Amino acid sequence: MATISTDKVLVLAIGLEDYAYGETFSLPGVASDAVRFAQWAVNCSVPPKQVWLARSWSGAETPAPDGVLTFAGTQHDLEDLFIKASRERGDLLVVYWSGHGVLNRDGQRVLYAADAYADAPRVFVVDQVLRYLTSDAFPGFDNQVVFIDACANFAAEMKIPDDLASGPLNPNGRTFRGLSQSTLFAASQGEYATHDRLKREAAFSDSLFRWLEQNVSLPIDFPKVVQHIDDSFEELNAKGVTRQHPVTRIFETGGGGRNVHEFGGGIPVSGRTQEVLSSTGMSPRQLNRVERELRSGAALTEAELRQELLTALDGQVDGSGQETVDLVALVVTNFDNRRRLIEALQARAATPAERSFDLETFLDRQRAVSSFVEAFGTINRQQMNEAFRIVVPERTGSMPADLEQALEFAAAYSGPPAYESLTKFAVSLECLTGNQLPDELFDPYISRPNLNLLRAGAAAPAEGIARLVIEIPCVEGPEARFSWPAEVVAHVKDPRNGWQPKSVVSCQRTPDGFREAAIPLIIQMASDYPSFSVGFLLPRAAFVALPERWPFAASPLEASRPLGQAWPTALHVAERRAYEPVFRQWKNAVERIAESLQFNSPTLEWISGTSSVTAIQDSVAGSKAHLQGFDFAIGTVPDDLRRDPLIASIVGGAPYVFWATDPPSDWIKAKQMLEQFVSDGDFTTIPERLLALRRGDSEGLASTLRLVWDDPDSLPPRRSELPAMA
Repeated sequence: MATISTDKVLVLAIGLEDYAYGETFSLPGVASDAVRFAQWAVNCSVPPKQVWLARSWSGAETPAPDGVLTFAGTQHDLEDLFIKASRERGDLLVVYWSGHGVLNRDGQRVLYAADAYADAPRVFVVDQVLRYLTSDAFPGFDNQVVFIDACANFAAEMKIPDDLASGPLNPNGRTFRGLSQSTLFAASQGEYATHDRLKREAAFSDSLFRWLEQNVSLPIDFPKVVQHIDDSFEELNAKGVTRQHPVTRIFETGGGGRNVHEFGGGIPVSGRTQEVLSSTGMSPRQLNRVERELRSGAALTEAELRQELLTALDGQVDGSGQETVDLVALVVTNFDNRRRLIEALQARAATPAERSFDLETFLDRQRAVSSFVEAFGTINRQQMNEAFRIVVPERTGSMPADLEQALEFAAAYSGPPAYESLTKFAVSLECLTGNQLPDELFDPYISRPNLNLLRAGAAAPAEGIARLVIEIPCVEGPEARFSWPAEVVAHVKDPRNGWQPKSVVSCQRTPDGFREAAIPLIIQMASDYPSFSVGFLLPRAAFVALPERWPFAASPLEASRPLGQAWPTALHVAERRAYEPVFRQWKNAVERIAESLQFNSPTLEWISGTSSVTAIQDSVAGSKAHLQGFDFAIGTVPDDLRRDPLIASIVGGAPYVFWATDPPSDWIKAKQMLEQFVSDGDFTTIPERLLALRRGDSEGLASTLRLVWDDPDSLPPRRSELPAMA
């Protein structure tokens, strides 16, 4: 279709994230994706009354675009939606459906309605729906584009009936018309459609929206969408993020004939394998992990692994045409097959690492993890990270990417048979989410009385970190000249009792006088608390004191080192709290970032040295990143703060900023180091982790980097009297 009138377009957007099966089967973010698709259609100038939206929510609802028609997600409501659509007339029908899908025993794709549960698996058979749209029961649209973001795995995986042969909208007995129907499925037969519960993000829809939101027009260029999706998943599969292969089905002939294009191979887990796995409780994703562990732990190529697996199977199956993971499943789920594989691996082990590889322990850990994976409902990344930090506080390296990996790390931390860290992690998540798991899940690892004690301890209020914030009051007005004060204010936050009454300390009106007043306060904190953080709440001009580099020793017996290597040390910008518009911008940014971090890994965005102060302010104000970083040294503070790049980022609302007064020896390495640092760990502990980075930085790259950390938890109460904005 070269051109089209948007008045003759009908859009059906369906997103089902909540199911009667229970919270365990929810798909957070799916309903919001349907809203996003509806909004894209409205942005394409489709009249809102011709955009129909069906949803079921498992969490907070995203408002629908004004004027669109809304429907519930039950089987009855969805059937009504399609029957109502059959009475419409136009040039183009666009359907987007995101939710749970499986294959029935005949290998047909099936989609679940929101009111589906084990005793009433209310479904729509995809092939029947697509044929219904091409039949004389649905005569109004000769051009149709359909996007389906759902799994195409076998019903055994969800432990639900597999005799799902028929659903509503069955077109049997109908006459079929000649038209053009192009369908893009998220997954090939037997595959999972990757969905990240923490990020509330589906890989297929995310890729689709990236294309659609760069092409806000109709008709849809279907071949270009397909190419974009193929390119995206080629990259994702190469990185090991997914093993998913979107496929197309195209119908462009009359009389019911079909021209079908399906992905021809590479099904990662067959239906037979899923049935084998269902008896063990392991998921296909865990099976992929077992395959990777076998190859890395035993130092095998894929060809070598396949040969060892076939040998262990001892002629039980014909290996030709079998995927490696299928062979892995048949071996590891059978004692005799597994014993033969272990003996073969030990016989060929050539290094201490290969000889120490313990397949049985690894499999035992996977079984322990799988029981908890299935039991937990919706959690967000913030809850997962907090629970993980409690259980594995000294872990180095990246935080878990998802719940399954977090459980895996926790299980590996203490190991069998009790899996103490795994049970602590599960109990911590219970406390944080309010979702208590069945006691029976814990029975293999902990007694009921001890489980009750563990839960009681997890429910007790957690102690925070002690904090010392040393404040120099702000100078009013961007053109006001800063002068060193005659006194500083000390704020102490006790982990149990919160912020204590402030104290005022006299000092000489020089940078050295400021340091001489502050150091005893820090030494006193070291006497009162085993660990704490130090913050300097200063006017921008006072940052020249470089407190992070002050020589510090808590006692005469200690060798001095920079304060930033002795305790977690950060800067706080006094001007941010002094002017109401700047304070509001900061508050909005903090709330946005906190919400985003519930579902996303932290991101760092660089500010270029070629940017003007107004460009910096606008860029920061519109940024979706969690931290900002200056990729140039800011140097001296200008007399007029309105010309200062750091202040421009503060006015834009940036609460968290990496910057440098003096350039590091290698900017490229420093940036790479910081990007890795941010992505590898927990966002809320960046000041504490920065201490470890500074201590372990042999090249001196981190020593010049400074951190503005205006987190609400790190700051004392704001003064009630605010000076007027100059």
